[in-house]
Amino acid sequence: MDPARKAVAFVLLSVLLVPAEALSQTAEGPGSGPAKPAAPNPDPPVSLERIRRGLAVQARTRESRDGLKLEYFIEVYGQAPRLALFTPEENVATAPVMYGGMTHREFLHVVTPEEFRAPAADISGAIAALLNWYARKRAGGTTPGR
Repeated sequence: MDPARKAVAFVLLSVLLVPAEALSQTAEGPGSGPAKPAAPNPDPPVSLERIRRGLAVQARTRESRDGLKLEYFIEVYGQAPRLALFTPEENVATAPVMYGGMTHREFLHVVTPEEFRAPAADISGAIAALLNWYARKRAGGTTPGR
């Protein structure tokens, strides 16, 4: 058995053989006894009166069944949260307006993952020049610039 397997076997056996009491994180002495329960909080963080009012108002439900079409209507009474469509930092009265809709290039940039986009440099021209140079060299011609 190689040393790595021996080390793994030792760790597994030591974890399995150590009793649970030795692993516990409590620092109680032998005569400490059971822990005392915490005193109840006189002011709970929720309003019990509000809960009682909410339970007193029952939500009304209606249901109608017409073959496979099931409709359930539930009426819930409550205060809707305030919707902040524009924050105070947004100046919608005098701010500059966006130039218009998204262009085709911007759309392709948004929906195409980066690894599938075209390379940053167009290498097709360089490849064509290299192939032309290789073809002239094979034919025995001279290269331009020499």
